Amino acid sequence: MRVYVQGHPIELRLTGEVRPTVFSLFLANGMKVSEGDRLACDLGCGGGILAVTLALLGVQEVVAIDRSEAACVLAAENAHRNGVGDRVEVIHGELSELGPDRDFDLVVSNPPTMPDGPQTPGFAAASGASGQTFVSLLTDGLASWLGSSGRAQVALSSLAAADVLESLSAVGFAARSQATLLAPFRNFYAAVYDSDEVDRFVADGLAVANGESVDAGLSEFITVYELTAAAARG
Repeated sequence: MRVYVQGHPIELRLTGEVRPTVFSLFLANGMKVSEGDRLACDLGCGGGILAVTLALLGVQEVVAIDRSEAACVLAAENAHRNGVGDRVEVIHGELSELGPDRDFDLVVSNPPTMPDGPQTPGFAAASGASGQTFVSLLTDGLASWLGSSGRAQVALSSLAAADVLESLSAVGFAARSQATLLAPFRNFYAAVYDSDEVDRFVADGLAVANGESVDAGLSEFITVYELTAAAARG
């Protein structure tokens, strides 16, 4: 598969369970890399689209971590396919294994926030029955992974953004919206969320109907947020 991200053609090998989603592609195109970004990290790297993009945008060293061994194998292969294998370090493990004081200039992530269930596909899993497992790891570790002027960029669904940003605010991070996309619900949502939850999403303005009624289908907002320490923003 070939995709174009911020002007760069990227060749990707995919599998049924490891492939870029609309979230990761939107984040890849919306990430902002600064000249001083020398060390970056892709949390939950999947097949490596974000890590490869960071390297192609000029980041000198990128750490990509995922709990899935299959994803890590694919991420390393995709980095080599695109000529950046020497600058992308792939780690198979949990986020907690990164350890503190990494001093990343930039951390990027498309965190899973959908509750895991029997019908949740592999590429959307890893967030536990509550939908908070990955977010909790992110919240617990982010401050220790970033350097003094470091920042994070994440893609969040409108279905979960308020809760995630509240958790990050509680540990000292301020969020700024960089870009928003309206995207149709994916076909497996109906197997994950029950009708009462869907009705609540619509009532709360977290989802919008694609036609005159809910039966016409729904869409969610995907937003890329930049996170910085609130004190650093003054």
